[in-house]
Amino acid sequence: TTEIYTLSLHDALPISIQALPVADARLSLTTARMAWDGASVKVSSIQGKIGDAMLAGDVRVDLSGRVPSYRFEGKIEELSYKGGKLDFVGRGTAAGTGLALLASVKAEGTLRGRSIAFSPDAEFRRVVGRFQMSVTPAGPKWKLSGLELTQGSDSYSGEGATQADGRLVLDLSSGGRQVRYR
Repeated sequence: TTEIYTLSLHDALPISIQALPVADARLSLTTARMAWDGASVKVSSIQGKIGDAMLAGDVRVDLSGRVPSYRFEGKIEELSYKGGKLDFVGRGTAAGTGLALLASVKAEGTLRGRSIAFSPDAEFRRVVGRFQMSVTPAGPKWKLSGLELTQGSDSYSGEGATQADGRLVLDLSSGGRQVRYR
């Protein structure tokens, strides 16, 4: 006879991770709580770092399908980018294991940035907007919308997207004047 055992940890257990390699970065969790109920795992109240950026939120893992699926809701703050810092708030999903897991990553939400030297002729003091990101074989693909940027005393609005060559292009306007930054 075959016996099936079900593990059920309804009371959340505290967990911490000193250093876990994730792609080109290192993940550390200073605090988190894990609850496991059958084929569902929830890691909540996450506080940690990915690289030098702060990480906070919750992860749900569904183990009931052919492959595990993941859903993250939270934020990443103080992510270094082009001499400045970016903050992301939103949700991400992924499914699978190994390289298939990485290739399935999708995320969406809001972003805020400061002191971004986007190109030699475009340094933005402040950036806010919405993002969508997916991972492709060529690398991450970004779509930015509702952008509001400040450069010196000028304000711009517009959108951006990753091009086929992997470069991010911003199409912006200010007072009827159109500009494009690569």
